[in-house]
Amino acid sequence: MVAAKDYGFGRCKGCDKQLKRPTTTGYCSPCFHTVPGVKTNYERARWDSGASRAAKWRSKGIVFDENDVAAYDKATHCGLCGKRFHGDKALDHDHKTGHVRGALCRSCNTALGKLGDDLAAVIERVCDYWSRYMARIARKAGGTH
Repeated sequence: MVAAKDYGFGRCKGCDKQLKRPTTTGYCSPCFHTVPGVKTNYERARWDSGASRAAKWRSKGIVFDENDVAAYDKATHCGLCGKRFHGDKALDHDHKTGHVRGALCRSCNTALGKLGDDLAAVIERVCDYWSRYMARIARKAGGTH
């Protein structure tokens, strides 16, 4: 019987086959994709290390530096609503320039995305809408329609 060639990279933790190349997880490619939790744990570790997160941000055209990453990592509460993050932290950025604005909860980030990046105009329209509503309530309370 011919002994399997030892490539010097150890054996797969999933199927015990000889690894033909170095891996960061200790699993061969088929086991990496099929053993429950392996890929998820690997991706979580990459995200926590910042490698995957930075690649994702760059692929979306987001312009950031170490200070932006540090501020995002340090943020514990949404920059708009002030609620504590519970796994829903999102990176808010200007879609025209790509520059980072801050960390928001997913709800606030989605709301801003739907409103558009011209926040001054949006705020003006919201104030106008709210004044008309308050005036209508005041008229109803005063008995005039």
